[in-house]
Amino acid sequence: QQIEAEFSKSMPTDPNQRYLSEMNLLDGAIVTLSAFVGLVMENTTRGHGWHFLQIGRRLERARHMAELLQAGVAEAPEEIEPYLQILLHIADSSITYRTRYLTALRTDLVLDLLLIDESNPRSVGFQFAALLDHLEKLPEHDNTVCHLEQGMVSRALHAVRNTPMADLSRRDNEGHLGVLVELLEQLKGNMYDLSD
Repeated sequence: QQIEAEFSKSMPTDPNQRYLSEMNLLDGAIVTLSAFVGLVMENTTRGHGWHFLQIGRRLERARHMAELLQAGVAEAPEEIEPYLQILLHIADSSITYRTRYLTALRTDLVLDLLLIDESNPRSVGFQFAALLDHLEKLPEHDNTVCHLEQGMVSRALHAVRNTPMADLSRRDNEGHLGVLVELLEQLKGNMYDLSD
């Protein structure tokens, strides 16, 4: 109701005031949605419904991060540093990167943080590890289906854990990150299959 009320207000006609008003509106929406997520996390009983909700959340985060990595790393030009800065900012991982690596932005280190690192709640690896945990806690109405779903996530997590970083960050003769693109496409396919 609070978000609906805020978004229903009329905006100023002056373009400069309108821009500031829209930025404030979006900032307020983020705060309200964050509070709602906090309530869900703190007050929802950890039953099967909550696990199912978390599965959806983890799938969405993994897919979005895979899309961001594809656009911000795999499809970026060789002058990649500005793309890496934006990617870390979007993933709320700039401070973590600077604290952990104490170095200039490097493709392999950004991929380690946002793709592989299972201790980073924004990484794809974290999402798959959490997915596996939530799937294991769902009721097993059909063991074949449960094992199929767990197998999909296990294979995706295995691919994330075991693809050598040197291969992921190596450009071919044409300047493409072929191994990274192939891995991201495989992961996105796994996520769509699991979602279905």
